[in-house]
Amino acid sequence: MQVLRSQEAYVCGQCGKEHSAAAPSVRWHSRSHGASLCPECHPCPKPAVLGVSAEWILGTFPELARSATGKANPNFHEICPAVAMGPQGLGFGKTCPRDGGLGCSILDALDESCRGRATHFVSWCWDYTLEDFVSAIQSWIQREATSPSDVCLWVCFFCNNQYRMIESGTQTGSDELKAVFENHLDEAGRMLLMLDSFTTPKYVTRAWCIFESYVCINRNLDMSIILPFRSRESFRETLDAAGGLSQLRKAFEDMDMRYAEASNKVDEDMIKKLILTTSGFDAVNDAVQKCLLKWLTSMFQEDLLSQRR
Repeated sequence: MQVLRSQEAYVCGQCGKEHSAAAPSVRWHSRSHGASLCPECHPCPKPAVLGVSAEWILGTFPELARSATGKANPNFHEICPAVAMGPQGLGFGKTCPRDGGLGCSILDALDESCRGRATHFVSWCWDYTLEDFVSAIQSWIQREATSPSDVCLWVCFFCNNQYRMIESGTQTGSDELKAVFENHLDEAGRMLLMLDSFTTPKYVTRAWCIFESYVCINRNLDMSIILPFRSRESFRETLDAAGGLSQLRKAFEDMDMRYAEASNKVDEDMIKKLILTTSGFDAVNDAVQKCLLKWLTSMFQEDLLSQRR
């Protein structure tokens, strides 16, 4: 027996009650007997939110991605069809432990030693290159003086089942919105907001990214903003230029959720509709801008102090 989560009708093998396919269901299921037990008859335990070990991401993943794509520094749109889905995907032909179907996420395809309970939720975008993504995590781990083996990251690329994303037609599946941000983020309890650049950050143009950061801020969860080594090195150069600090502030001040985009139009419309009917665009813009500008100010102060030493 396994705990199965899927969106399909079933009849409980004990009480005989019919359950519709109107919403995702969580239930005990036996594949060998083709039978299910509803949570009213047998309550299901809440599954742990798992993440991929930072040690695997830093040590194994880069060469895997380069070998699979044939590119020295691919972005994640290029890595996905070579590693996360299709017949060459790590999860190809493997049973997904969440819905019982064939084809699973990279996370579920990895050895247990390469995953564990998520310690951080990573907010980022697929336009990032492999080098920037890995470098940002490496830079953060060094600054925190922590061990990669002690960190497990919930990253949509690795943890979402990309085979199912194709079927649903969205990056996370519109019905998963609440689960991703109220369950995954809450369970991890901490967010790593990954920027690729100070001056022209792709992050502030992406609907998912802005929404994720707003949810984190609104729920008062711990957030760390991280960047690749190259961006930190260019920070000093930008400050030395005339109007450098103003240039850095402008990218964050120009951010507007109304004009943010998502790779999938369904996702974009869904996020904007949710914001429009709840907090509103101005509230989201204001909260995220203040957070980013406060962090930028702290980076500026840190740089000044380092020069005095």
